[in-house]
Order: sequence, then C-alpha cells, then structure tokens
Amino acid sequence: MSAGQHSILKTHARFRNYSCFKASMINIRIFSRLNKSKVSIMNNLYEPARVSEIKQRITSLNQASQRQWGTMTAAQALAHCSASVEMATGDKLPPRMFIGRLLAPLVKSKVVATAEPLRRNTPTAKDLVIHDDRDLADEQQRLCALVDRFATAGPQGCTKHPHTFFGPLTPEEWATLMYKHLDHHLRQFGA
Repeated sequence: MSAGQHSILKTHARFRNYSCFKASMINIRIFSRLNKSKVSIMNNLYEPARVSEIKQRITSLNQASQRQWGTMTAAQALAHCSASVEMATGDKLPPRMFIGRLLAPLVKSKVVATAEPLRRNTPTAKDLVIHDDRDLADEQQRLCALVDRFATAGPQGCTKHPHTFFGPLTPEEWATLMYKHLDHHLRQFGA
C-alpha cells in the first residue's frame, strides 16, 4: 500500500469516527432536551376517565366546602364553570376582550399547552363573574350535565367561536382548557 493510499484510509477513518462522534453528540443533545422538557400527558374533557374524575369531584362539594382563595362560594364557582363550558359548546358567544388580544399570544402556550395547573386568583372575564347566590345542588347537576354534553359531543361539538381571552382554539385546546379550569375551581374548594 502506498503512502498516499495509507493517508487516504487514515483520513477516511478519522472522518468516519468524527461523523459517528458528531451524530452521537446530536443524539445526546436531543435526548437531554427531551429529558429537561416537561413531557406529560395533557388531561382534557374528551378522556372518559377525566370526565368521571371531574364529575366525582363536583359532587363531592358541599355547603361546608371552604374556599382556599378567591371570593366566590362553591355554588358561584360551579355556576362560573358552567358558563365557561357553555362558551366551549357555543351556547355563550362573548366578544373578544381587548386585553386578551394583546396578552393572549404571550400566555396562551403556557396555559393551554402545558400540564401546569392554573394559578390562584387568575383574572376572569367580567361576563363569567357570578355575583348572585346560587343553589349548590342545582349548580352541581347543571355542571355535570354540561361536562357530559361537552365530552359526548367530542371535537365536532366544540365551538368555532374564539375564546373571549385566548382567541381561536382547537377542540383539543378547548378540552384541555376546560379540564384545567374545572380542576382550578375544584382545587379552590379542596375537591
């Protein structure tokens, strides 16, 4: 073997080793990014197990249920949740909020695309604030029926009307947001 051929083989071997090294480094970077990111299954109201869980938590509330934060009673919180599910089904079509048009692009992915629960004392649309007294049993029944209706209708039954704050949402985003919103208010009362 000539010196030139030997040099070419050595260069080829180095290149092959470098290519394998580079490919393995890329795989390590990708794997470490996946490990660092919060990869989790998003709960939503199209999952039968989540629907059962939410309905059980709704029915577990009683007159003695104390709020952990906020100002609403348990019955008012359930009425508030019913109004939000009515938005998702298209029964209520509130206009877009100006502040939502400004801020939604900044927070939508954090709220809708992560498994992180909603934070305490999150601002709400004025249309969804309940001021009058409500009957807890009536509101439990109403909300459970709306949750069933939303889940049974599936993605086809979801509104195409934009969310009052977040704007246009896919049916999956609506289902995730509704689960997170219900979970937020149920946690508010320890359910």
